[in-house]
Amino acid sequence: MNWVKSYQEYVNESVFIKEGTEDPAIQDLEKLLKLPKNSGVFQTVKYDEAEKTLVIEQPTNLSSMDSGAILSAINQAKPAIKKAYKGITQVMIDNNMQIKI
Repeated sequence: MNWVKSYQEYVNESVFIKEGTEDPAIQDLEKLLKLPKNSGVFQTVKYDEAEKTLVIEQPTNLSSMDSGAILSAINQAKPAIKKAYKGITQVMIDNNMQIKI
């Protein structure tokens, strides 16, 4: 019976990253959205300066509650996102959801 997890294991259940190998773009976005470090809700984060779009890819096994929390955090942090990513016009999540900034 090894199904009981500690709180830290639960929060970081999909993240098994060695220290020092984290993507700085992901860390910056997590800090901007006030999410826990290494939360595991982002696979990649890229800012396309030509398109003025922040492109976010999320894991496929992300729960709907986590996805909703990310959308809410992005909507609440729009002014901070505008400051961090100069000229941004939209956020694209997994090529199927767009949020206008």
